[in-house]
Amino acid sequence: MFYALALYSVFYRKRKEKIRLVNKKIIFRIMGQYFNNSDTPLRNSYVKRLKAQVSNSEGLWYVCQQLIKVKSIVVLPEKDIPLPIVSILGIDNLLENKLSSRNLHHRALAIQYSYELEITANYKKIHEFINSSNIFVRREAQLAMVVFMNWEILSFFAKLTYPISLWQQIRIIEKLKSSKKPIVTESLKSLLNSKNTDILELGMRLVVAFNVEREFNMIKSHTQHHNTKLANAAFDMLVQLNISKPYNKEQSFSKQTFELPFSYVDYRNHKKNDKL
Repeated sequence: MFYALALYSVFYRKRKEKIRLVNKKIIFRIMGQYFNNSDTPLRNSYVKRLKAQVSNSEGLWYVCQQLIKVKSIVVLPEKDIPLPIVSILGIDNLLENKLSSRNLHHRALAIQYSYELEITANYKKIHEFINSSNIFVRREAQLAMVVFMNWEILSFFAKLTYPISLWQQIRIIEKLKSSKKPIVTESLKSLLNSKNTDILELGMRLVVAFNVEREFNMIKSHTQHHNTKLANAAFDMLVQLNISKPYNKEQSFSKQTFELPFSYVDYRNHKKNDKL
């Protein structure tokens, strides 16, 4: 009995991998056809096979992953719009349904694949999760809204109550940089006035990342913040910028113009004492 179950398990896995490989080839063939002539209708046999694949959660995630791989290695004819195959297979509707799933892992994946496949139709539902109690859902929802709304969404971030890790802050900054959209001053100001110290830190990191010179003095002022984590982050940013004196817009910004009021050793001792 044991050997029969083992043989069946091996057979099942190999058959499953074979089906996946065939479907992967179909996806890449369809995408190649799309790039050559986007008006050419897809073969019904291809559509039928892939629709069967996405009818279950595991198959849906697999097809989404393959489409994202295609998007990552080729330049699309049109940016910021979903691939036609997404609507043909009904992936947009399937992901929308997954946003209401009780399985929070599935919900987080649906959010992730929605923004990576640029399915903007789901943004209203995703917006509800930017302050979710579940960290995985919350993180993906925040990134999704940055992709969909860019700087405008940051005014909503100012009211978030949950922590935002450094890694999440870096991911948000990278999404904003890749969008190449102009800075929205009001949204940045809302972060810098937030009562959530993690949101305030995100605002300061945006100031550094986008070289918003008029806010450099604000970073210096937070080196005396009562929150040690935020104060240390401000010190790190000053070291990165090499700024100590009040910033004067009439002066040219250079390492020769500014000197830190403390030695690097003193700075490290300051951080070490905070940890004791």
